[in-house]
Amino acid sequence: MSRNNQVNSDERIITYQRVLNLGNYESKRLEISEYLDADEDIEIATSRLMELVERKIREDSQRKIEEEIRAAMARLTELKKQIDETTQEKEISDF
Repeated sequence: MSRNNQVNSDERIITYQRVLNLGNYESKRLEISEYLDADEDIEIATSRLMELVERKIREDSQRKIEEEIRAAMARLTELKKQIDETTQEKEISDF
């Protein structure tokens, strides 16, 4: 079907769907379809569509992971500071 719901024999539609397991019995599903004209290379269009879906489905997950890494690094810095302070206090009390 063409975009205006009329059949056009020169147009083709490709669809790619991905389900991403998020853990804890949760998943995320993304499906994108694209109209192709008769002269478009289906291999190139399919690869482009697959890359788009794979990138888009992971965007939120990737941001969440990056935030968790930043928080963990901040916590590590905090803990190192506490270790240094405790070590200095220990050295002072040993004198």
